[in-house]
Amino acid sequence: ASVPTNVDDVIFDASSFAEGDATLELDMLVAACRHMDWTGVTGGPVVTGAAGREVIIKGDLTLDAAVEWASTGTLMFTGPGGKTIDTQGASLGSYDVTIDHPDGAWTLLNPLTMVSGYLTVARGTFDTGGQDLDIRRFIADSGEPRTILLNDSTITLGQYWFMSNTDNLTFDAGTSTIVWNASNTLSFHGGDQVFHLLNVSTESGMSTLQGDPTFTAITKTGAGELHATGDLTVLDILWT
Repeated sequence: ASVPTNVDDVIFDASSFAEGDATLELDMLVAACRHMDWTGVTGGPVVTGAAGREVIIKGDLTLDAAVEWASTGTLMFTGPGGKTIDTQGASLGSYDVTIDHPDGAWTLLNPLTMVSGYLTVARGTFDTGGQDLDIRRFIADSGEPRTILLNDSTITLGQYWFMSNTDNLTFDAGTSTIVWNASNTLSFHGGDQVFHLLNVSTESGMSTLQGDPTFTAITKTGAGELHATGDLTVLDILWT
């Protein structure tokens, strides 16, 4: 078979892998397709490959709970129009996800779990669809036109939130909750945007809230320090 391009759909199913050899190796620096669909795949397939591989998806992504994404690199979502990201409960592990098209809009249909990965919204619309996220870093400071809709999602953040440049940004926190597992020198830069709930757990060191954000409420636990370096507005604070 020929190598897929960005106008081809890549589909894996129950016939895609031999018994006991359910492995997909990403051996190209950059791979591309339109839609990628793993629905019904069997054998517990594992995605492998050297670090730094990039997979460009112009359309929808549908995973399967049986898929294990063991490689590191970037899933680059680009292309105009409305699209969906449906993990079906599969974790992307250490893979990064980047949203990057000025006329594209991506909506989550299931939770997005990438505990060691970075989520970047460079251009376009990212809609959590009310699904939960578990990510290492959130990055949305490109200055390019972008819309972020958090709805009522719970976002578990392992390190940093970068949103210092809010030019051309439309941000709606909805009734979301950000659970920030902060410690040492970690920082949360919310620019001048309005957030809903922030739950901060800092066991040691000093973490900082940067910029001029507004929060409906902040809850802090742990012996570590939490400092604000800008004009922080909080309607309700609970320190424990």
